[in-house]
Amino acid sequence: MTRQLTIAALKAELAGRDQALLNLQAQVRALEKLNAALRAEIDVRENVEEAYRSQAIRLREQADLLDLAPDAILVRDWGSRIRFWNAGAAEIYGWTAAEVVGRDVQAILQTRFPVPLVQIEAELEAKGRWEGELVHTCRDGSQITTMSRWALQRDERGRPTGVLEINSNISAQKQAQAQIAYQAHLLAHISDMIGATDLQGRITAWNQAAEQALGLKADDVLGKPYNQVLRAGSTGCTLEEALFELLRDGSWRGDAFLYRPDGSELPVEVRIMTLPGGEGEPAGYVAVVSDLTARKQAEQAITEHARRLQLLHDIDRAILAARSPQEIAATALQRVREVTGVRRASIMLFDAQAQDMNLLAVDGAAGLQIPPSTHIPMEWPWLSECRRGQIAIVEDFAALPQTWPETDTLLAHGVRSSIAFPLTVGQQVIGALTVARAESGPPPQDLLAFGRQVADSLAVTLENARLFAQVQTGQQQTQSFSRRLVEALEDERRTLARELHDEAGQALTTLNLGLGQLKRETATHDLLQARIAELQQITSGAMEDLHRLAVNLRPVTLDRYGLLPALEQYVEAFGRRGGLKVEFAVVDLGEERFAPEIETALYRVVQEALTNIARHAQATRVGVVVERRSDTLVVIVEDNGHGFDVDLALDSGRLGLLGMRERAEMLGGSLAIESSPGAGCSVYATVPLA
Repeated sequence: MTRQLTIAALKAELAGRDQALLNLQAQVRALEKLNAALRAEIDVRENVEEAYRSQAIRLREQADLLDLAPDAILVRDWGSRIRFWNAGAAEIYGWTAAEVVGRDVQAILQTRFPVPLVQIEAELEAKGRWEGELVHTCRDGSQITTMSRWALQRDERGRPTGVLEINSNISAQKQAQAQIAYQAHLLAHISDMIGATDLQGRITAWNQAAEQALGLKADDVLGKPYNQVLRAGSTGCTLEEALFELLRDGSWRGDAFLYRPDGSELPVEVRIMTLPGGEGEPAGYVAVVSDLTARKQAEQAITEHARRLQLLHDIDRAILAARSPQEIAATALQRVREVTGVRRASIMLFDAQAQDMNLLAVDGAAGLQIPPSTHIPMEWPWLSECRRGQIAIVEDFAALPQTWPETDTLLAHGVRSSIAFPLTVGQQVIGALTVARAESGPPPQDLLAFGRQVADSLAVTLENARLFAQVQTGQQQTQSFSRRLVEALEDERRTLARELHDEAGQALTTLNLGLGQLKRETATHDLLQARIAELQQITSGAMEDLHRLAVNLRPVTLDRYGLLPALEQYVEAFGRRGGLKVEFAVVDLGEERFAPEIETALYRVVQEALTNIARHAQATRVGVVVERRSDTLVVIVEDNGHGFDVDLALDSGRLGLLGMRERAEMLGGSLAIESSPGAGCSVYATVPLA
């Protein structure tokens, strides 16, 4: 029983163990499945990680490649915030990626769009791509032009998530394009003709100036050999010489003639240069051709103008050598005939009071001479026209409705036409220059121009001669009046000085003697003695003042003994009164006397000079020299004072300086003043003795 129980228990225990084993086996199988699943998952994860590692490597490689790109590459979300910024963008714009990622790209670059941004975004959303030119501002404030290309990024639902943007800096390209366009504009509008050929001589360029100057359109000449289009001739060398120089030096320059399709000739200056090609080989030739028509005409005009100027110069020289109006007119007419070849030339002056013309001078062929001073009536129609300041032309005397003896004489001696040029000074016509020609018909333009210039020069010269004669007459009258005025003034001074010396001086002397007698008679009266002494002192002072006044008015020494003693006496008194050291010297002179007007004038010059020194110079030393130099008498007054500006003093009209100069000039002499501030003063008065 017990054994049975034991067996049963063992069986039961075995059965339990079998079940546990089965459960364990089931768990093992489950664990094996789980392990297999884990290994499979681990393999998947390892594959994913390997894929991630490969993708990261590829992304790093792509990022490195993007950083190597010279263009600016950036990625931004749909709200314009920057998510990626390559090295090219940092190089172009100046901001690093760390500084801009997460910020608004338009705010950073201050983008200037060709059209509104909303319009660009609408096109981008519709097409997925957009490209165009944008203007961006860099970190340093400079602006650049970029060619921008945008690509839209979308999520799995097709919604915009971001934009890939590539910007290429095309500023240099734009500048080059602008420069090329500008050069093309210049080439099209430059005044010189420009053409180019290839090495075979086929025309490859032909600008607008060439079209206009030669009458050949670019469409008609491009691609054609130049020698089939143009006929040319060189004025400086042969064609072979020009080609040799072009091949040797790479350029040639010279004058030539081009012939238009109508056969007309065009003078030109040609400059041909070699166009460089690859490896130092020429690619063709370019020619710059300048139209010389205007220059040739200008050179011809300059040559003609120079010839006229030389003729006018010759006439002016001949006129300047003449003295009187008659001599001026005769000299000018002779030169006019020599230059122009006319049959006769004359100068007439209008006489407003007599209402006629006064013939000043005439120069003509045999039989055409008319005595000067002949009066010509104003009824001649061409003269009245000239009187109004217009050039009067008679193309044929024989066709005039009315004749005069003068015109009959002209016709008889082969003169058919004439020209009258008004002699005009300001708004006034003073006369006429007339030339008579053997030919009829309109006069040549060069003769009209030349005659007009001669008439203008003659009018001024004749008027100046007349005015100069009037000025000379006026100067002579003025000098004569001034001389008489000075003489009268000196006579008056002489009379007044004599009266002061003889009458007033004697009266004061008598008064002084009477006071002395009265003093002796009242010797016992002390009060009267003092009063009489005071009156004697006043009387003596008055006598000295009277004597000085008489000397200043007209020193007796000047009239009795002459210039030198009078100057010596005056200079000594001047130095004594002023406490100055005054030196007086005489050179090459004895005790001779000079003409009264010379002695008076030079005495007054010295007197005025010393007075100016006393008033203004503050000098400590003065020198007066009288010297004879050949036939002239020179007086020099020098001082070591503070000096003055001579021009300023003369312009201020100081009468003392002007009076000294007038006294010297009245005698045909001169007065010179040398001074400057701080350098003293020297006065030189020179008068002729002869």
